Amino acid sequence: MANQGQTLLHQVAGMDYYDGGNQLGVVFQLQDELRWFERVKRIVPSPYQLYCNDNYLTVRELFDLEHLEMLKEAQEWIKGTAQSCSAVLVLLATMVFAAAYTVPGGTDDNGVPVLLDSPLFLFFTIMDVVGLASSLISVMMFLSILTSPFQMQEFYKSLPRKLTIGFTLLFISLTTTLLAFGSTILLMIRMENKRWS
Repeated sequence: MANQGQTLLHQVAGMDYYDGGNQLGVVFQLQDELRWFERVKRIVPSPYQLYCNDNYLTVRELFDLEHLEMLKEAQEWIKGTAQSCSAVLVLLATMVFAAAYTVPGGTDDNGVPVLLDSPLFLFFTIMDVVGLASSLISVMMFLSILTSPFQMQEFYKSLPRKLTIGFTLLFISLTTTLLAFGSTILLMIRMENKRWS
């Protein structure tokens, strides 16, 4: 037992010695705190988890109270980030979708793309499809974040995982869109002037 009738878990639940952690972003800092708390909780005998300190607070109640400001900050940050990324991704998906129907080089009288036999055209098609798929899946990830309840336990695994997946797919979408754009430019240059390509 420690001072004020606190167990080891009460000490871990407090923010007295928190230095900000080594994680970037308040969402991942909160996740780090939750992980640390759960690791210590596993090694402490279960009767001590229900023990109240001198202020009649259980370990979980103290943790929630001590991390209330961090939770509010994480909620605001993740909502703002998810909204901003969703807007960017919807614009990106619209652009990639339009590019899929405006094929480089145009089509012949039968509607077949003129540059269909070019390896660059195949590369363009693959990059465009990957860009569209990753941007739409990423939008779904960010929308699922926005519809989450934003409770403390959601920050343990669910929300940081969705955020990480959403960011990864966002970067894949941006990269593949740039590659599709680059291949379109190369196709157009090759059509106009073979020396340039």
